[in-house]
Amino acid sequence: PPFSLSSIATFMGLSMFTFAAHTEVVSIVKSMGPEAPRFRSIAALLLLVAVPLVALFSAATAALYGPSTPPNIMLALHSAKGDVLKVLMSLSCFFSLPVKMYPAIAQVEQLLLRC
Repeated sequence: PPFSLSSIATFMGLSMFTFAAHTEVVSIVKSMGPEAPRFRSIAALLLLVAVPLVALFSAATAALYGPSTPPNIMLALHSAKGDVLKVLMSLSCFFSLPVKMYPAIAQVEQLLLRC
């Protein structure tokens, strides 16, 4: 069907995952100090290399699984190697949280120091 409640949940999950990495940009650029302009070349390199790789991986996944491609590709992994990959992805998400939370913590800290 063109619209269903489950499609909203899938859309929200994929959207949050897609844009989660953007929260790290602020803290990375701030930590670079006077060398922050170098970030443009790094971002351009990522755009030229990483984005096409993700698109290629997505296209290959869709070609392999066809219409039965799960919304989260990790749900298609049913082996010991797949379990290891799921654990590694979970650890990656867990340990990147401090980097993602840095901008929010810095703002709250500034507000508390003003009082």
